[in-house]
Amino acid sequence: MYSVLETNQSEDIKKNKILSAAHACFSKRGFDTVTMDEIAREAGLSKGAVYWYFKSKDELILELIKNWIKLGENVLYKLSLECPLEELIYKYPTYVIRELQLQHHYRLIFYLWSRSMENDAVYQELRKAMQEGRKKAIVFIQTAIERGFFKTDITPESFARMMDALFDGLMVQWHFNPALDIEKQWKESIDMLMAGIRRTS
Repeated sequence: MYSVLETNQSEDIKKNKILSAAHACFSKRGFDTVTMDEIAREAGLSKGAVYWYFKSKDELILELIKNWIKLGENVLYKLSLECPLEELIYKYPTYVIRELQLQHHYRLIFYLWSRSMENDAVYQELRKAMQEGRKKAIVFIQTAIERGFFKTDITPESFARMMDALFDGLMVQWHFNPALDIEKQWKESIDMLMAGIRRTS
């Protein structure tokens, strides 16, 4: 007889298999053309099993967003323990960029931006993710000001929004120009921004 813990672990394994399969299918063929049957085949599960956990492709997308947020939070916490505060502005986005390249997340991100115009649940989840990410950035920037890394006359929220805009803009350019060295471009862009806000005395 299975224990509750074993049952929960089995449930988590199945859900993760479905999410991994959905991510693989969406990345290869796009959201609209992929069917739940294809996701089930990719996961090695029955269609009924997929529908048991997720009633639609939109539910799958929402769960993928939540997983990405959790992953980002875990990575940010780990990096905050390993490197000086000022280095986070370089290292965390660089990690995100590498994940986007390896996992082809960027294709889904562009889809999600467009999907959010049609689906309020996707819109709300993305909006929440952006707001939470910006809150963390604001805390980081404010802490950097208090510790004397940045000038005292900058506005943390404005700088956080500028970083968001820079990152999203580079993503769009990278999409249309895959040869762009986005890691190098990010570092050079941040160097220019930092030259303007870094406290020199």
